[in-house]
Amino acid sequence: RACSLFSGFSVSTVENYINIFNKIMNEMKDKILKERFIFKVKTGTMDKVFGNISSKQISDDLKKKGYNVDKKQIKIEYPLDTLGDHMVEIELHKKVKFKIRVTLAK
Repeated sequence: RACSLFSGFSVSTVENYINIFNKIMNEMKDKILKERFIFKVKTGTMDKVFGNISSKQISDDLKKKGYNVDKKQIKIEYPLDTLGDHMVEIELHKKVKFKIRVTLAK
């Protein structure tokens, strides 16, 4: 027998909860998009970055700023191992995906 979080609720009540949830996720997205994500990194010759920035580091920075975003919700398409700006996707929910700018600086 399947167990549902919303068993016993009417369809309109469930739809209202989903709409409220989506609104909260979109408000969180809007707030995150206003933040700056700058990581100070050590570099070697020719400004080559030692190591790279991980989804865990980005998640930790988000948490310091008051956002509970798990590292699994952060999608890094390529290693963040060069100075400058990089676009990183965050998926708060299947319907709430967006990109943030992550800057690596000396």
